[in-house]
Amino acid sequence: MGYMRLSDLRRRITGAGAYSDHHKNWLFTIAQMKLPLVVVGSGAIALIVTLITFLFNPIYEAKTLIVLDGDLHKIIKGGEISYPYTTAADYIRFEFFANHSVMLIHSTQLADQFVKRMNIKDSSGDLIFTDYFIKPNLFRLVFSNDGQGIKAEWVSDTQQFSISGYSKDPDKAVAYSRNYAESFLKENANNPRNALGIIVDRLDNQIAEIRRQEDSIDAQIKNVRKRYRVGDVDAESQSLINKIYSIKSDLDAAHLDEKAYRLRVDQLFRKTTDREVLKHYRVIMDSNPTITTLKAKMEELTRTLAGYSVELTKEHPLYKVTEKSLNATREALEKEAKASFYLHTDVLTAMLKYDMNHTVYRCQVEHYNALLKTAESRQEELSAAQLELGKLTDEKKQLAALLSTALTNHSNVSNVMNKPLSSFRVVSPASIDKTNLKYYKYFPKRKRILALTFLASFFILSFLVIGRELYANKLYRGWQLSSLKHSAHYADVPMLAVSSVKQMNEFDASICNYIHKICLATNDAQIVRVVSGVKGEGKASIARALAVYHQKMGKTVLLVDGDLTNRSSTIGFGFNDRPGLAEYIAGGKEIKDIIVHDQMYNIPFVPAGSKANIDLKPSNLKPLKELFAVLAADFEKIIFIDVPFSNDRLLISDMLPPHDDIIVVESGEHSVFEIDHFTGMYELMKDKSILRGMVVNKIIA
Repeated sequence: MGYMRLSDLRRRITGAGAYSDHHKNWLFTIAQMKLPLVVVGSGAIALIVTLITFLFNPIYEAKTLIVLDGDLHKIIKGGEISYPYTTAADYIRFEFFANHSVMLIHSTQLADQFVKRMNIKDSSGDLIFTDYFIKPNLFRLVFSNDGQGIKAEWVSDTQQFSISGYSKDPDKAVAYSRNYAESFLKENANNPRNALGIIVDRLDNQIAEIRRQEDSIDAQIKNVRKRYRVGDVDAESQSLINKIYSIKSDLDAAHLDEKAYRLRVDQLFRKTTDREVLKHYRVIMDSNPTITTLKAKMEELTRTLAGYSVELTKEHPLYKVTEKSLNATREALEKEAKASFYLHTDVLTAMLKYDMNHTVYRCQVEHYNALLKTAESRQEELSAAQLELGKLTDEKKQLAALLSTALTNHSNVSNVMNKPLSSFRVVSPASIDKTNLKYYKYFPKRKRILALTFLASFFILSFLVIGRELYANKLYRGWQLSSLKHSAHYADVPMLAVSSVKQMNEFDASICNYIHKICLATNDAQIVRVVSGVKGEGKASIARALAVYHQKMGKTVLLVDGDLTNRSSTIGFGFNDRPGLAEYIAGGKEIKDIIVHDQMYNIPFVPAGSKANIDLKPSNLKPLKELFAVLAADFEKIIFIDVPFSNDRLLISDMLPPHDDIIVVESGEHSVFEIDHFTGMYELMKDKSILRGMVVNKIIA
């Protein structure tokens, strides 16, 4: 495993914690720690578990169980009844325990007396008593010190009290449980009839309250009927609906007749040539007081007859009498009008007929509309009354159901009080035996030591597996690829290694398959810069594959090794003895002298040149601008291999014209933060970024 200094360990932990705060990934934080730290931590955890398990003294438990001699639900029904309990039995059982027996067990006076008698003290020597809590189906009383003392529980479903004593001394644990159980039985030796009497009183109050609410609802119902002037709401509502249907039917018929006679009058006015006759008709009808009186009487009789047609039938005597009176009035009006005419013509006779009929039907329409409005208003009142009465009726039904249940419970409890009631008995006395000898508070049994050991072994094995994955760099590669999925184009290349020059053709073709998306992303850029984090991450192989791809696409391609520090591509391609970029910058060679032709599938190549100390200041790098200006005119695609980021901050890339970037990294711990940095910058820049892709090179584990 090797030796790790304390400073290195501190640095690893600090770096891992910082990355975890950013990524919120606890597994990655563990993976940042080296294998020795993982093994030491796992061993420490196993040691702590062992100490807790073996070195703590057990706290013994002794339990006494107390129940009633008989179930109350059996007494109520007078026979055997299986689960589930009836509602009445549950109610009585809960009230019995909660109001009588439990009242004693959580009494502070009894608890104080017991604490003094058993001398239960805390670490400072003072007597201690911890209060109780109670829930609908569970009551618990605990007064203890450091896990030693009494715990009393009652569960309503089993009608059972459990009184447990805890102590590091098994005899004292038994004494705690038995003595408190004896005190409880002594105080509860009397018949529980008083508790049932309390239940009867509560049921009486409940019944009286329900009946008071029923009387209140009856009064509200009476007020609603009085306010809306209604007796039987449903019957009146149904009758009103039928009435509305009848009114609408008669209204439609009268409206059609009224419209028909109005059209006839208008048509008579249009066809008559002698307008003076019609004017004479209007003067006579408006100026004759007898005609005016008869006309008003005819309108009143028409409205009365329309009302009878809705409320009564046409066979009713009142309807027939009114109809006969209306006909007589019409005849008198017609006779009086004809007597007033200065000449008798067909026009005046037709006009008189049409005018009287139109008057009758117009009065019918007006009266039917008034009746319909009144009926619809009353229907709204009845709907509101039905809603209020419905709510009150539902409340009364609910109260009736509650009253029935309360009366049943009252009868059952009264019957119970007239019979002998059972008392408490001990069904399981407190003792320390083989079943509970090894019980203690924190871990139930020592045989679980084996399970805890397996658990610790599992953690140790997990940490070892993580360490193995850490050594193989697979874990880091997975996180790197996951981080790149939502960023720029990326390629996952299994490995960049070639055994001989003869295999380079197939090797480049294989790489092109992996970086195909990146190749497409660099189609529009004339200059593509390939860079890596450190030396040996495979940028030369990626650059050569890019050059091969674009050459196959029919472009003139130039490959330039700008890594003047490492010269990896120049050495790898076998051109370390040729003049190159370094000589051009120094001014010793021309452009034509540094370009190598007829090599590497006929792809022109500019080597890095000799390894000489060149002062790469901005002023000394100006020839690069001239170089790329000339090269850009001669070649459609220039692939430029740059200096790794880990070297000195060289300024070669600053001399390049506008270009696209491709970053090549070797998967592993050293490049995790680089991937995180580049993806963050890409997300920040978005469309303005010149980064067109990232290549993750998987090393051989």
